[in-house]
Order: sequence, then structure tokens, then C-alpha cells
Amino acid sequence: MKINKGGATITVAVTLITLGLVTSSALTQAALPPVNLIYLYNGSGAPRDVKAVQDAMNVILKKKINATVELRPFDWGSYEQKLNLTFASGERCDLAFTASWLNYPLNASKGNFLPIDNLLPKYAPNLYKFYSAAQWNGVKVQGKIYGAIANTFTPNSYGFITRADLAKKYNLNLARIKTYEDLTPYLEQLKGKEQIVPFGFTRPVFEYFGWDPLLPWGLSVRYDDAQLKVFNGLESDEFRKFVKLMRSWHEAGYTPKEPVSLSDAQAGLRAGKYGIYIHAWSPGSNGPSAYKNLFGRDVVGKSLSPQFISSTAATSNITSVCRTSPNPERSLMFLELMHTDPQLYTLMTKGIEGKHWVWKDKAKKIIGLPDGVTVNNSGYSPQTDWMFGANKGFYYTSPEDIIEQRQGLQISKNAKTSVALGFALNTDTIKSQVAQMNATFDELVLPLIQGIADPDVALPILYARLKAVGGDAIVTEAQRQIDEWKKTK
Repeated sequence: MKINKGGATITVAVTLITLGLVTSSALTQAALPPVNLIYLYNGSGAPRDVKAVQDAMNVILKKKINATVELRPFDWGSYEQKLNLTFASGERCDLAFTASWLNYPLNASKGNFLPIDNLLPKYAPNLYKFYSAAQWNGVKVQGKIYGAIANTFTPNSYGFITRADLAKKYNLNLARIKTYEDLTPYLEQLKGKEQIVPFGFTRPVFEYFGWDPLLPWGLSVRYDDAQLKVFNGLESDEFRKFVKLMRSWHEAGYTPKEPVSLSDAQAGLRAGKYGIYIHAWSPGSNGPSAYKNLFGRDVVGKSLSPQFISSTAATSNITSVCRTSPNPERSLMFLELMHTDPQLYTLMTKGIEGKHWVWKDKAKKIIGLPDGVTVNNSGYSPQTDWMFGANKGFYYTSPEDIIEQRQGLQISKNAKTSVALGFALNTDTIKSQVAQMNATFDELVLPLIQGIADPDVALPILYARLKAVGGDAIVTEAQRQIDEWKKTK
């Protein structure tokens, strides 16, 4: 079979189309020409053993699809800028991690990613079958699929986590915690009796209110609003109440005096510096086992929000094929193997057996760290399993993890879906206003969310700015688009 890409004709063995990658034994160097794939993704930067892991992965890839992969991990803070520079310069890449919060819809609509609707069933058949038609519809932009889902859908379920030792010490009754306000007495105990910062980090938690954000700064619809009315969440009573709570916590001394980044907050939690962390809470992907692996300590937590699969959840974890890739077919074959080959997936997520992880109970597929190795001193511990593909029971990290993963799958199956699932806002006609809104968010909204700014002073300034930069025009255009989209459902 021949496929023309950018003027170059690529010959691919017909057996790849007629046989599944998992069962085919014909994927040899004789069947496919050798290629090297460049894979961009984010995390904690480049672990010191990433080259060793890459070499081990390439032994498998060379044998199965006659390819090698060049892993290029970047830290969380610089990754988006790196992607933008890569696209702007036309620099080659084959695969790139992306998400709704990394401008997946925008980059897809700009042509920075390739549509893969026709490639998926041919070159990643098992990956394609693993997800439902509704899930694939959820990642479409202007009617086309521009990225492969990298994990199962999970509901947006926001709440909090806290150190398990502190919760036990101060008899925190999770059943009584219904809202964030209910955490105030617990924070007061931590402030008075522990040498820590009681509350370490918060981020925009629009899903906590039952909103489905269409843009990261709060342009939303309510997940169960059949009318699909678009609104600016920053102007809502819920947002005003939330930032006033954050301000009261800050003035009481429960929060850091200066802004804390996500990476700093996670490092502080590993060190036991903070007591509470506001984030997603859901068994499986964001439950006690996952957080224990991330922070190296036991935690407890609770969801405080409605459980629903949002339009941003649909695109919160995507691996796309770059428009500059000379090897889109082989890129899809690589993603297929990440979903079907336990050894390859485990290398990417956990590293090399014996060096970065060991079997704790092989019969039950439970793995753990070798003696003397911790999350902090390991040469390879990305802690981003969710980014690279579906585990599908390849391994577990504890007996509890087995239960949690099964619970997570059940919750995902039973979760409600947002009325806006599958909608992606095209910002081409409002790109100037959106850019100004993004700048406004960083300048004025984040200090409010973190309690540093006084809402009585800062909110009037924010609302004046929203009018000045065209916030109303964004709402109007989003409403027009979603009304048109609604007619096609």
C-alpha cells in the first residue's frame, strides 16, 4: 500500500492493514523501512536515566515495527512554550502530548496536528476499538480526530487531599466535609499545632461548581444545562464566594504568603510541608494509590463536586501526530503498542525492571520500588502513567490499587456526560480577545484564586478589565458556535 504525505510516497506492508499489530509476526525489518520517531511530552524534565529507558524501548520497537523513538521530555513550565516554538519554526516532531489545557483544539484547528481518522483503524486497531464512538467524538475538532486518547475517560471530580497521618491525628471526619468551607476548622487545627503551611495549593476548580469550561479561564456551560447557555464563570456568584473563602484562609495564615506553582506544591507535599491540596479526587487515576505514588506518602481525600465527564475531560489527555511528521503511520503503530504491549508501556511509565521497579507480587501484577529507591532519588520516575496510554491491568502498585482501578472504571462507565461533550470552541475570530483574557487571568485571576488579592478591591478591577478586553464578545461568539453545534447533535 502507498500513502502520499507531503509529496513523499511512503510504502507500507499490506499485512499491517489486514493483521493486528499484536498478532502479526510479519513486522520485521524486511517489511518496513527503519524510521526514528521524535516524541515531545511534559513532566518533571528529563530524568537522568531517560536515555537508558529509551534504549530499552527501542529494542522492542525495532523488533516489532522497525522503529526507534527519541524521547524528549520537558518540564511542566516550559513545555507549552516549546510546543509553540516547534510549530512556529516548522521543526520536525512526530508525536506530541497535548490536552485541552495545552490548546489542543486551537492547535488542531491551526493545522499543527494531522487528522488521524483514517489512520486509527488501520494502524492502531486495538487502540481504536478500546474507546467508544462517543469518546472519539469527544476529541473531534471541526469534525475530525486530531489526537489519540491516551487513557480512559474519567469524570471531573474535584475535592481535596490531605496527609493521612494528619487526618488521623486530628480525627478528620470525611463524611462531614461537604464543601471547601467545611475544611476551615481542620485548617485551624493544623495552623495551631503543626509546623507546616496548612493549605498548600489550589487551581481553578470550575468543575467543582458543575461547570464544563470551554476555555481554561472559566468560559463555561453547566454540565446539565440542556439549553447550553454560555457564561463567564469569573462573573458568577459561585466564583465570588470561592475567592472570598480563599482570601479568608490567606488572612488567617492557612495559605502560603507568596504564590505557589504546581511543581512547588507537589514538591512541598512530598516533603510534608503542606497539609491540604485541592485537586481532582477519583479512584484509579486520582485516588489514594495514585497520590501515594506521586507524593511518596499516604493521603486521604474526598470529591466535593458533581461527577461528570466534561468536554475538557474528553481532551484532557491526548497524543497527537505533528503536521511535520514524515511517519504518521508508524507514529500510530507506536501508540498502538503503548496500549497493547505491557513491557513497552511499563518501560515508559516505570522504567527498567530491577533498577527502577521490582515485582512485589508477580502473580497479582503488583510492582514497587527497589530497596533504597524512592520517588525522589530514582533515576526514572515520571509519575505520569496516565499520559502514555491505558494500563489495562498491566500492573498495579498495591492491593488497594487493584480495587481502585476497578472502581475507577466502574465510575467512568456510570458517570454522567456533559451536555457539551464533543464541542470544541474555534477561537480564530476572537483570538485577540482570548489572548487578552489569558493575560488577564494570569495577572488578576490567579491572585484571587490563591487568596493573595482582596476580592473587594480586585473583583471590580477584574470586571472592568473583562469588559475592556472583549469578554462579552467571547461569550457571544461561543454561544453562536455552540448553538450551531447543538443543531448537529
